[in-house]
Amino acid sequence: MWYNAHHDVMLYKEGNQVYFKQLRSKPRICEKHQIEKTVKEFCARCINQTAYRCPECNRERYQAQNARTETKLRQRNWALRKNYGLTAEAYNTMVAEQGGICSICKRPPHTKGKNGNMLLVDHDHKTGVVRGLLCHDCNRMLAEAQDNPSVLRAAANYLENYS
Repeated sequence: MWYNAHHDVMLYKEGNQVYFKQLRSKPRICEKHQIEKTVKEFCARCINQTAYRCPECNRERYQAQNARTETKLRQRNWALRKNYGLTAEAYNTMVAEQGGICSICKRPPHTKGKNGNMLLVDHDHKTGVVRGLLCHDCNRMLAEAQDNPSVLRAAANYLENYS
């Protein structure tokens, strides 16, 4: 299905046959500005939807979304520097050196959430020294074991005995 703004029609295909539907020519009201506008003034994706936004509304919405993304990026860069003494460039270099995968499980980050699909900075909690980048699950595993190698060895032995 596609929209032809020049002729104000919606085209759609069923099998090998192409049909067209004349769109309503009555004006629509932009939901944000509450201003009456013609159908041609709305984006093609919005024509058959019940919620209407004019191109100006969409532009404003995307600009606000980009500003939020830039703010999140600045916050992330600030947190890297504050918590680990890393610049964004140093973090990106570490990601590249590890091939974008976790140092422990050798898989790419896969957990959605607060950190998205980022690798997390693993560091020694006593000295603050950065050890590498881990996925959320491996970072959590080390935290649950309280960074104690003997606990992790015991867990590995346990798994090997029952495999």
